[in-house]
Amino acid sequence: MVKREIRNTMDSAVDAFLDLGFTRYESLVLSILTAIGTSTVKEIHEYTDVPLPKVYQTLDILLRKNFIKQHSKTRPVQYTAYSVDIIVRRIQDENREAETQLKKELKKLAELSEPSFVGDISPFTGVEAFRRIATGIITNSSGELSVAMSSNTLKLFEKEFKKAKKRGVKLRSMMFSMVANLRSDLASASYKELGFDHFLIDLPIKLKSSLKLFSMIKKIVDILDYLGIIISDMGETVVILPLFPHETYFGIWICSQEIINRQLQAYNELQKIASKA
Repeated sequence: MVKREIRNTMDSAVDAFLDLGFTRYESLVLSILTAIGTSTVKEIHEYTDVPLPKVYQTLDILLRKNFIKQHSKTRPVQYTAYSVDIIVRRIQDENREAETQLKKELKKLAELSEPSFVGDISPFTGVEAFRRIATGIITNSSGELSVAMSSNTLKLFEKEFKKAKKRGVKLRSMMFSMVANLRSDLASASYKELGFDHFLIDLPIKLKSSLKLFSMIKKIVDILDYLGIIISDMGETVVILPLFPHETYFGIWICSQEIINRQLQAYNELQKIASKA
């Protein structure tokens, strides 16, 4: 096949490479190596009209990206493109990594947005947004904080809780005993070390014997990374919950004394039936 026919045939491949983010020179060099096989720098230049300095530069880039290989023992040095299957797989891997990184960075940006209230309630997404809101609630508290949270959530605020305790803020926490027994990292000691009055709620006997309930609780406990609620008697509460799949979290920030009073009433009722750890 003559050079002109090869160039015409590979135009579509070049366009496809360009659509995937390759430069024009990278697209031309990779296409011609796939079309004619092992080639020298001079041959690549003759078939593609890419300037010689740019051929060398482009070959170095494609070597680093592991799309081609160099035969350094030959004189002159020759280059070969990897098989089509290998090239496609490496492009897919690169795109997958880029998508993962993009998703991660976009999540960070989304969590930077300021909460927007609808009445007394503001929804938000992400652990970082929860951390900022909860840190403000803990720092501004002066009376009492009532919490129920996983150990990972607790660790986010160890310094803030210790400072609150020193200011004289009353700290109390609560956990179902069955949940605490299923995860060693949810043991009472973690909470008591930070100065919490920690309470365990025992399930009624008839519920304890329910295998279905136990199985459901175990499934929930297995994904307990960030989960919790912080209630301040100053009229604020914040909740974080995992979405499914639980790589994403959402939460609610409430600023309403009326709602908080109802939450505290329910919390107090649970504490009455709980035993101090």
